[in-house]
Amino acid sequence: MTQELKNLINARADAVQRQYHSHGPVFRALWLVGAFVVIAAGLVMTVTPGPAIIVIPIGIAMLAARFRWAQWLLRGTIEHGVAFQRWLSRAHVSVRVAVWLTGAVVVASLALLILR
Repeated sequence: MTQELKNLINARADAVQRQYHSHGPVFRALWLVGAFVVIAAGLVMTVTPGPAIIVIPIGIAMLAARFRWAQWLLRGTIEHGVAFQRWLSRAHVSVRVAVWLTGAVVVASLALLILR
């Protein structure tokens, strides 16, 4: 399953990169500005409440459409993410429950902040 997951994520990233290059220069410039805004927001979330661990990789994925270094970083992130998923699937039930509860608390906190 993990190799299939990596292949699926990589295929999706490749599709986004192909679509990026098929658009005009204005779209590409706005895409890059958006990527840097997303990364900046993620960096702010490292010191304020927010899902920085999710937002920063999204910005890097956006940059991967244009820059080789971001593609390299994205591939490494995918490798580590899939390795974490593999580790978690073999971990003790209590560890999986703790990770799940942590995720639920983060999502609930975000929902409360957004709905406030």
